[in-house]
Amino acid sequence: MSQSPAMLQIEEEEQEKNNLQLVRDQHLAIKRLESDIVDVNQIFQDLGRMVHEQQDLVDNIENNMEGAQIQLETGNQELQRAAEYQVRN
Repeated sequence: MSQSPAMLQIEEEEQEKNNLQLVRDQHLAIKRLESDIVDVNQIFQDLGRMVHEQQDLVDNIENNMEGAQIQLETGNQELQRAAEYQVRN
């Protein structure tokens, strides 16, 4: 039971329509993927900027802690000297 040329033509046209729809679907998927990649890139740029901005804050906290440690050591030394003076008097 062979198909007539008209039926073969119709099947080929249907297959071409299906293939065209697949290509359109793939194109849309690629466009969505491209958009998602651009969004992820923006997120990483924002994250990098935030980390850079907060690094200054972290450095400032570190410097303040070092300054506090030095002042604490100086205060301890002064307390020891005051205790020694008090014992002598």
